Amino acid sequence: MVQIRNKTIREEAKEISEYFQGNKIEIYKMFDSQFQVLYLRSQTLISLAGIVITVTGFSGKIIAATSFWSRIFIVVGLFFVLLAGMLAIWGIIRIRFISQWYESDLDLFITNLLKNRNRKAQYFIFSMISLILGFTLYVISISMMLMLT
Repeated sequence: MVQIRNKTIREEAKEISEYFQGNKIEIYKMFDSQFQVLYLRSQTLISLAGIVITVTGFSGKIIAATSFWSRIFIVVGLFFVLLAGMLAIWGIIRIRFISQWYESDLDLFITNLLKNRNRKAQYFIFSMISLILGFTLYVISISMMLMLT
């Protein structure tokens, strides 16, 4: 496995500028593809959250009727699933076009895009953790229903 060294934003901006030889169009394309990865993955995450919420609408009452702990797990699980969707929508999918970050100063342009990309990636990580936690609690409540009925 290749070890990835954590770079500062300044180091990464300098490397990007050197790699693309200051070509703003190519730099723009690179960031566009990185943002697309974040958008597509967050849409998948939101779809999964939507499925859990929809399934709960149909079978949540049956699952919750199993036991007190089953109710707690399903409600808390749903909270984390909803939180995951909200984090993805607010932190990643919220629209701000790359052209709005445009600066005539290339270093400032790259730095702004890196900060925005890193912020969106952080929201994605928090959203993913929340979804995993929510799924886990949700599956525990379903397991309890299956074992206790």
